[in-house]
Amino acid sequence: MEQLSESFRALGDPTRLRILRLLGEAPLNVSEIVSLVGVAQSSVSHHLGKLKGLELIREERQAGTRIIPWRCRRPTRAGP
Repeated sequence: MEQLSESFRALGDPTRLRILRLLGEAPLNVSEIVSLVGVAQSSVSHHLGKLKGLELIREERQAGTRIIPWRCRRPTRAGP
């Protein structure tokens, strides 16, 4: 239940929601996300780290470029 609560808190941030929406449309690298969202690279990296830590996104490498495809994680049921 705590992990689900933490996921909802993380998704309360409008920038993180925007990043997830963009990644739901197409895999993007960090530079592309920075230009689309309009915030500093350090901020985007922080948001991506939070989303990755919650397993809402995963990172892949293609030809040496970091691509961040979106992956939805289904919440588990708590209780009966």
